[in-house]
Formats: sequence, C-alpha cells, structure tokens
Amino acid sequence: MGNVFKLAGWSIGFAHVAAGRSKVFLFLQLVFCFIFISVIWLSLTPFGIVAAGPAFLIAYIVGLIVNITLVRHFLDFRWQGLSLGLLILHVGLSIMLLALALVVPLAAALASPVLAGATGLFGLRIVLVKIGREGRLASRFARFYKAIGWPIREAL
Repeated sequence: MGNVFKLAGWSIGFAHVAAGRSKVFLFLQLVFCFIFISVIWLSLTPFGIVAAGPAFLIAYIVGLIVNITLVRHFLDFRWQGLSLGLLILHVGLSIMLLALALVVPLAAALASPVLAGATGLFGLRIVLVKIGREGRLASRFARFYKAIGWPIREAL
C-alpha cells in the first residue's frame, strides 16, 4: 500500500526538481526518512520487525501530504479529476488486495498479477489518449487496443 503513495509522491515531487527547487525535493526525502525511522523506533519493541510495513505506509502518506502542501504553495498545484480518481482507485485496490492477502494468501498471490496487468493496460490506454496515436510505438499499442475492442479515440 505504501508504494501507491510513494509513486504519487515521487511523481508530484519531481515537479519541484523541474522547477529548480531541488532543496524542496531533498527536504521531502528527509521528511520521509524522519517519519519512517521515528515510527519504526517507537513501534519496533512492541511489534518487532512487522512494524516496518506500517511505518513505510505512514511515512509515505505523511510525505505525500507534505509534498502536496508544498507543491500547491510553490507551484499552484491542483489535482485533476482523473489523477485523483486513479489515486483513489489504486488505494482501494491495494486495500482490497491486502485484506485478501490476510484472509486467503494464495488468492491474493493469484490476483496480484491480474490486477497489475489490468491496471497497467488501463494506465497505458490513458497515456495513449493523452499523447495520441502518432509514433511507431503508440500506433502499435493503438492497434492492440483496437484489436481487443477498446479503441483509442482522439482527444477533443
């Protein structure tokens, strides 16, 4: 689950680097490390090594919140509906997959690559809609989507 927040935070965080604010990006990495180490430090004795998983998740959630706050302040960042929807979708899927793994680990192991493939195809299609079908690789993928009955239409 932490990786969902990690990917969102890193992609937003690189906006700071692109804007020439690499110190802000470094600060964000330090925030993650501080939160991660602090949560592990406080929870290692009572919970053991299992504390590393929740610490990872907590650190990336806090890191994403700090990152969004800073990128909104410095760069006037606003969520697009599609991006926010995709984040919510992936958080929901990761929660469901975690719950499944706790109840029926084998089913979760089988569902993981299926979900990865499905969300990968969905994400690639979104990219193709945004960038268009021009280019050798994009046109090949566009033909693939047309063949499976999910054609790429030109953006309006």
